[in-house]
Formats: sequence, C-alpha cells, structure tokens
Amino acid sequence: MTFDDNCPMMMEREFGLPENVPQIAVGFCLVPTPDKKKSAVAGYPVFNEREYIKLVVPGDKNSEYFQPSTDADRRKFPNAYQAFKNRESKPVVEGMPIEQWPQVTRAMAMTLKAASIHTVEALASVHDGHIGKIGNNGHELRAKAKAFLDTAKDAAASQQLAAENQKLKDQMAAMQEQINVLAKAAEKKKKAA
Repeated sequence: MTFDDNCPMMMEREFGLPENVPQIAVGFCLVPTPDKKKSAVAGYPVFNEREYIKLVVPGDKNSEYFQPSTDADRRKFPNAYQAFKNRESKPVVEGMPIEQWPQVTRAMAMTLKAASIHTVEALASVHDGHIGKIGNNGHELRAKAKAFLDTAKDAAASQQLAAENQKLKDQMAAMQEQINVLAKAAEKKKKAA
C-alpha cells in the first residue's frame, strides 16, 4: 500500500550520521486506515488517519519502506517530519528537478522519478550498488549529472567573483567621484583665498 501523491518526499540523511552517508528520500503522511471496531458498530466502513513514514533509497525501487511512523522515525528525520507538520502541500525539492535537466527525455525523467530520483543532485549521488538498477545508461547519466553539477558550481563561483568585481569597480567609481568633488571644492577655496 503506497500513497505517493499524498506523501511528499524530501532528501534527508538520518540525523547524526556523517556527511559521507548518502541521503535517502523520506516522507511522512497521513493514511486512512480502517477502524474495525467503529466499522462494526456503525455498520459501514469507518476510517481513522494514521501517520506513516515512507523511506526510499534513490535508484533502488525495491528499497521502499512504508510503515506507521514512530517517535524514533521522527527523531531520525527531523526535517522531513517538520515539513510534514507544516503541512507543505508540495514535495520539498532541494536541487534541480530532474524533469528540467536537458540531458534527459521526459520518459527518462519519469523513469528516474519512479526510482525516487527527483533531482539532478539525487542522481549524482546514487550509490554504485543501485546505479545499474535505473537502466543500461545509469553510470553514464550519473557521470553527466556529476559533471553538470561541477560545471554549475564553477559557473556560480565565476558569477560571484564577477559580481564582487563589479561591486568593487562601482565603489571605486563612487570614491573617484568623491575625490573629484573634494578636489573641485579645494580648488574653489584656493582661488577664493
């Protein structure tokens, strides 16, 4: 039983684990579950909402874990639980959505999303043990995703440097303007004296 549409997922690393441990897709949601006692009394099906957790390792569609959530689950994945408590209606996607990446077709994007790979960042971080499960070109796609992210990171750094350079140029131009104004004022004062 899965309720993918009602269980927004986000990438999160289990709380307390080191940075080298890959993140997994995590989501909390409410699932209508039958209440047998109330149904028997009412004479028709009565449901209660129960909180569930869904965990999926990106790239491994067989890794899905979907069970009622526990306090331990809430402590292990505090960001996903907070997003659930805030009732965010859209999945929290950090990174570039896979369907917006020009390297994949729409069909490939849907295939990747079915494997719980919703962003280019998630694709780049798929573990070696799972990369073969997303198709014959999984290794190539992951390499392209890593290269794309590296290039984007370099471009962002270049843009930041260019912006800082322009800011310094603007500051120097303003200072030169002030120097010119002060020089003219000093020249007028000198002529008046």
